[in-house]
Amino acid sequence: MKKSCPLHIWNKQNKKNKNSFILIELIIVTSLLILGATIWFCQISISPTIYLKLDLKQLAQFILYLQQKSISRGIKYTISFDEQKQEYYYLEKGKKHKKQLYKTNAFGFLPNSYSPSFPRHKNKIKNAILFQYEGKYEKQLTLTPSGKTSAGTIYIKTKKNNIMGAITIDPSYTKQIRKYIYINSVWEKI
Repeated sequence: MKKSCPLHIWNKQNKKNKNSFILIELIIVTSLLILGATIWFCQISISPTIYLKLDLKQLAQFILYLQQKSISRGIKYTISFDEQKQEYYYLEKGKKHKKQLYKTNAFGFLPNSYSPSFPRHKNKIKNAILFQYEGKYEKQLTLTPSGKTSAGTIYIKTKKNNIMGAITIDPSYTKQIRKYIYINSVWEKI
């Protein structure tokens, strides 16, 4: 009769542990793959509406920030819009402070759409960016130390041309900035 040696027992236990270790590795790797696929899928399937709303929010905050800066420093600022580069900026002491739209969005509007600001008057949109300041129409937004702001609208659309948003500065109350989104031919305030 053969006696079992302690080394032989250890090898059997080691084989069991080794098989268990491989199973644990497999579970961890599978979990990581599932997690990675989930994150990738979520990023691909994010609605273009979210990026549009983020651009509208970022632009509204940029305008409000510069408006407060203008009032506190007593300096007139102008926000310019570059429709080719899809960016907006202001100049201060020769330095350009700019923000870029998300790659999924562009300045523009959907064909045959109407402005959100004045529902009583069906105004067909003709320009992606248009502001009125001191009786002149411009493609830039002027902010003064007195708090007066150009009245007008900026339109941003998805590059797929199915959704658009707008930021309006109401002519009757220029300190109020409104954000809208245009889905299925209807403007909704956000």
